[in-house]
Amino acid sequence: MKKFALLCFFVGLTFVSAAQMALETRLTADQCSEDLKQLKSIILQAHTNPYTYCTKEQFDASFDMALDGVKEGATYSEFVKIVGRTVRIMRDSHTSVNFRQSIATYREEGGLFFNFRIWSVGDDLVVSEDREDRLPPGTIIERINGVNAKAIYHAVSDVSVFEGASISSFIRITDALYPQLLCLNINIKSWNDIQVRRPGDSISTVVRYPGRTSKQIEKFNKNKITHPVYDLNIDVENDLAVIKIGSFFYGGGGKYYRFLRRSFKEIKKSGVQRLAVDLRYNTGGNSGRMKSLLSYVANDSVLIPSNIIAKQSATSIEYFNRSFGGLARFYIRNFKRKSVDAQNYLRIAENPKGMQDTVFFYERSPLNKAAHFNGERFLFINGLSGSASVNFAAAFQSNGIGTVVGEPCLGPLDGTWGNPSPVKLKHSGLALVVSTIRFNTNNNFQVSARPIIPDVSIRESVIDLTNEVDPCVEYVKQRKRLTE
Repeated sequence: MKKFALLCFFVGLTFVSAAQMALETRLTADQCSEDLKQLKSIILQAHTNPYTYCTKEQFDASFDMALDGVKEGATYSEFVKIVGRTVRIMRDSHTSVNFRQSIATYREEGGLFFNFRIWSVGDDLVVSEDREDRLPPGTIIERINGVNAKAIYHAVSDVSVFEGASISSFIRITDALYPQLLCLNINIKSWNDIQVRRPGDSISTVVRYPGRTSKQIEKFNKNKITHPVYDLNIDVENDLAVIKIGSFFYGGGGKYYRFLRRSFKEIKKSGVQRLAVDLRYNTGGNSGRMKSLLSYVANDSVLIPSNIIAKQSATSIEYFNRSFGGLARFYIRNFKRKSVDAQNYLRIAENPKGMQDTVFFYERSPLNKAAHFNGERFLFINGLSGSASVNFAAAFQSNGIGTVVGEPCLGPLDGTWGNPSPVKLKHSGLALVVSTIRFNTNNNFQVSARPIIPDVSIRESVIDLTNEVDPCVEYVKQRKRLTE
């Protein structure tokens, strides 16, 4: 038995070592340079306007700096961060390193991860959730295996993204990436020393924390309390319903639309007069799902988007072939002939390579009168509310539907990019996504870098996290008490 345990120990070391070695694979200067030139070429061919939030000179300088930085070659993990910094000059949240795929080999080789989430509060890295129940919410992380946690955070931020001037989103995306991309910066072991300060303590302590493979984490979390993608909570006592839409992408479409119909019927039946739509952490997805949700809460029919700018390239053609197949095109071509909007989307999908086209939309989303909510409405957003959530927030705020509460989201009122298409670099194998269309919420084509700013600014504090209190929900409840 002891021999078997010893064998497992050494096999485990070799397995994890192989995963770490995948990140430390050395790329030559020529390999790095060719990959960077390939990436720049793809962006110029596929992106509708890479100079929206930067100048051509800044864009070129960013790639020149990257080429200077790889003159001696780079490890794979170093190259990931170099590329992340390079494309971030565009300030386009849809053009970035593919976070999950960039460490696919590490994951497949049994690389280790941590099973907690963090939330930055000022200069502190605060635990918002720990599935291992070793780090209570509100715990401040100071060092991991002797390395300063903030220094690691800064390194992870090299791969993070934001859009326009949405700096709060840059922080929140880095928060979300932190547990997943620690492996690019430190060696995660089977057992790790994490130096922390507990809520209310002034003295640091060290907690032994396990590293687990992604499969082990999935199995470990199976019986834990999960956060549903879609959720409805009706609080009759406080005259409040909160409908949470955690994604416009995950979960089957039929399930999503059934959830909306059932939820708004329940809300109407309950008689509550205040509703909060919670799009925090919702990074986007299908615009049709977003418009369906809007139909239950808008004051009047809303046109969103106003237009789409699309650029056809080998990258976008591959995207359309994968996501908009022959059956969908056949249906639109033959059964949606009278829908200008549907025909427009078909048109941009079938444009010839090299063509950039702007299609305008005219069909306003009708209200869902059967279960429409007419009471007081709120929208919760934070820095992780992106893409389709940005468009929803733009429609919500610009049409005066209700009060926006939380943090600035990942994009401006004018619109955002979309259809992020996968790209893989030749030598490194590094996976990225590049946006191929632009959603605009107006027809004057004015683009501001300023993110959508909430009407009521609320950021979670350490005390909120420690006490597991939702400050946005508490604000709405307190507002009711003040008006009574």
